[in-house]
Amino acid sequence: MVWSVNIWSVVRCLLRKPAWFGCMTALAVSVNLRTFVQLKETDQVKVVLDLPDIKLHNAWEMEDISKAFEDIIIGDLFTPMPVTEDLLSKLKKLANIPEEEVSLKNLAIISFLYIYLAIMSHKRKDGLQSLSVKVTSNLPTGSGLGSSAAYSVSLAAALLTYSGVVTPINDENDNKYMKWTKDDLELINKWGFEAERIIHGTPSGIDNSVSTYGGAIHFKRVKDTDGEMVPQITPLQRVPELRILLVNTRIPRITKILVANVKKKLEKYPDIINPIFDAIDGISIRCENLFKDMKEKDCDHIYREIEELIDINQSLLGILGVSHPSLEQVVQITSKHGLHSKLTGAGGGGCALTLIAP
Repeated sequence: MVWSVNIWSVVRCLLRKPAWFGCMTALAVSVNLRTFVQLKETDQVKVVLDLPDIKLHNAWEMEDISKAFEDIIIGDLFTPMPVTEDLLSKLKKLANIPEEEVSLKNLAIISFLYIYLAIMSHKRKDGLQSLSVKVTSNLPTGSGLGSSAAYSVSLAAALLTYSGVVTPINDENDNKYMKWTKDDLELINKWGFEAERIIHGTPSGIDNSVSTYGGAIHFKRVKDTDGEMVPQITPLQRVPELRILLVNTRIPRITKILVANVKKKLEKYPDIINPIFDAIDGISIRCENLFKDMKEKDCDHIYREIEELIDINQSLLGILGVSHPSLEQVVQITSKHGLHSKLTGAGGGGCALTLIAP
């Protein structure tokens, strides 16, 4: 039996906050670049993970997987349990990864083991199932385009679908792709977020959300009735079609490290850094209002303002320490040609985004 699932990849909107802290407004749009999961039952009595895009191939004997699971309790299927340090340590032991070693490959392995053990153990009456899982993507990894979120969400969607927890429905517009109900998407998004936390540490939730729902979204974290911070996701209905140039600097970076550095700066200089976050929040809100006006007012004037906001946004992100010489080079080169650019994702390398005005 073969199951195939594909999920939107994400490019963050022109004028969004760094997706890490607090309850600021963020905008994000998906791009029609997909991440694909192929899941096969196998007679090898193994669990196999194949990630050819990053040249990773791992396999675990079912005996080892089953023994490890006896010592790993991952919570309720419909309320994913956050990954504790103790659980993370156990997953690293299963994956034979040293405690102190951090790399994108290792984080991808741990994230997969977490979501496989959690979902499969709940729904397979005949025990943990031997599977071969292959994930490929149209996007480069570590480039600020949400590839890790698409990876996490697609794994969640594939395993939840295979286990019968969620049921896909036909896409009337494209039979090649699966769709799910609103409730199923919410559950997929929850699991994708927890898997994403392993890779990024403290993600905002915006990347997995736009990977789950597609389209363009307004994202904000708000307090629920229990005082817990939860994502508030609102689809944007009137986002104009913008031409965007993406430049991959090919400088690898790990979001978790960048986030930790910004957090240190925030703790050291709260009176300075918090106003920067407020300014970036204001840019996002202003940008959203400009999008709404683009079909009703003079677009040339609106494009000029968006370009100015891009420049301000990039400068503020530079102050936070998440830019990189390669990104600044893209900003300078495009500026010579009258274009405006900024980093995307967590920064520190990866991709730069340039607006191409009409």
